[in-house]
Amino acid sequence: MGGTHAIELTIDQFLKDYSKKRSIEEIHKPRLFAMCCVDTVVSRYVRKPFDVAPVFVDGQNDTGIDGLATIANGQVISSVEDIDRVVAADGDLRVTFVFIQATMDREFRDQKMNAFAQGVHRFFHTDVFGPRNAGIKKAAQIKDAIYARSQWMHSGRPEVHMHYLSSGQWVGDSVLEGSVAWTERFLEETNLFKSVEFTPMDFRSFLDLRRGLQRQNSGDIHAYRLREVESMPGIEKSYLGAILVDDLINIIRHPVTDKLNRTVFLENIRGFQGLKNAVNSAINETLNREDVALFPLLNNGITIVCRDHEAVGPKLRIYDFQIVNGCQTSHVIFQNRKKLRERHILLPAKIVVTRDERVVERIIRASNSQTMVTDDHILSLLPFNRRLAEYFRAIVLNGVAERLYYDLREGEFDQNSRLDDIRIVYIRDQIRNFASMFLGLPHDAVDRLKLLREEIPERIFNPDHALDPYYTASLAMLRFKMLRREHEIDAIFDNYRFQMLHVLRSKLFPRDLNLTNWKAVPILCSEANIKLIDPQKSRELFAEAAEVIRAAGRLLEEVELKRETAHRKALTEAVNDVMVTQTAA
Repeated sequence: MGGTHAIELTIDQFLKDYSKKRSIEEIHKPRLFAMCCVDTVVSRYVRKPFDVAPVFVDGQNDTGIDGLATIANGQVISSVEDIDRVVAADGDLRVTFVFIQATMDREFRDQKMNAFAQGVHRFFHTDVFGPRNAGIKKAAQIKDAIYARSQWMHSGRPEVHMHYLSSGQWVGDSVLEGSVAWTERFLEETNLFKSVEFTPMDFRSFLDLRRGLQRQNSGDIHAYRLREVESMPGIEKSYLGAILVDDLINIIRHPVTDKLNRTVFLENIRGFQGLKNAVNSAINETLNREDVALFPLLNNGITIVCRDHEAVGPKLRIYDFQIVNGCQTSHVIFQNRKKLRERHILLPAKIVVTRDERVVERIIRASNSQTMVTDDHILSLLPFNRRLAEYFRAIVLNGVAERLYYDLREGEFDQNSRLDDIRIVYIRDQIRNFASMFLGLPHDAVDRLKLLREEIPERIFNPDHALDPYYTASLAMLRFKMLRREHEIDAIFDNYRFQMLHVLRSKLFPRDLNLTNWKAVPILCSEANIKLIDPQKSRELFAEAAEVIRAAGRLLEEVELKRETAHRKALTEAVNDVMVTQTAA
């Protein structure tokens, strides 16, 4: 793998998915990255699909700006005529200027951020001369037309949002933060804007953007059987009642492939359990009975959370929605869609409009309370775990030989009969593997998982951690299982597998490893991964680990290793003593 690590791998997968989705032919990688970022950032500000080409202004004489979108009343403005159409329709102009600069540099550089800020300043000041490309010039014409119609800006002057994206890590450098604050203050003092916001976005933000891109969807639901509920803190609107099964089928159907659109279930804590599952079998049976009209009385229904909505005649149009409860019901209904079409069958439903992630999490917890919600279910909602799942999906070592599958949603991979179970990593496994290899807690990993969960998020799933060590720890466990399967490791070490990971840490990494060092850690993990996937080298590593553990057992005056010894802290301390002695020798 060389120096390739989580950031590069995930970006490569993101760009591959993006170019396929947008049918983009060969394009230089940094330019594709910039286009992808522009498309995604602008999508946060608009409801309707738009053409990215006019807002992607990257190229010669782009004045340090990759993307520039003028948004009026939620629409991307591509011409002066568009402005007049908005005024005619709404009698008002609510304007936002969005600027984007994206770089694949690993670091946030003050010089580049200042060049971006200067480009934005030049855009609004015609007395600042300099060459501009065609995209910038056209955007400037639209800007001038906007200000010429300022009498229609009843809600105030335009807002400015600047986004500077880097594949590196934003660490709160005082110089860079000073540049951001100075830029905001400098532009605000021109009195041209209602507000100015300059947002640096790093690798973590990039992955969150990916999730946002996946969640971009919309659907129409007949609202005549829904009743609005009084407003609540953090919730813009909410509705209770029933929806037509036809409407559910339409909003979960992929508009292009006509298959189930799985992206609408990304926030669901469980994957589809299959028709062999007792509950799903009962749902399927009910849907195929003559008295299917009783279905709304026999089913708990679904819960939909969306970020925006609007009334369109008798329908409710929802944007960026997720089905956070009712994944099983939705899947079974979709499998029976041909039988259920146009039968006007009802389904109980809750629809909540909110952008508050804390509210979303509470809704997920509450709406799934009729079935057991485990700690793992809740941990699956952590942004860090979502990013980690993306990394597991992107990384490939030695072809497909060492692919691991991070199961965030219970049963996500259960339907794949071709998948070897030892390659599935559950959240509880990830906690144990990581704590054993990188926190020196193999004795707690054996049967004290509750204690390890208390280390979250300070020492486990810390947002500042590099992703690579988590994969490396689980890769090491995979190699242990494979060597056990091949009888290369004695069966007694099944009880000491976590101690083995602890020993491997000392053989693969320096003692002073800083898990938040996004530069050094990926390189070290890459080198460790190469050794772990090498058959001969991994045999040697685990053989050495076995000898260390045996030696530690002798220090504890044990004639032979016992199962109960594995969870003793004294064993970990003895293992450490043996490794120190070996290092000194």
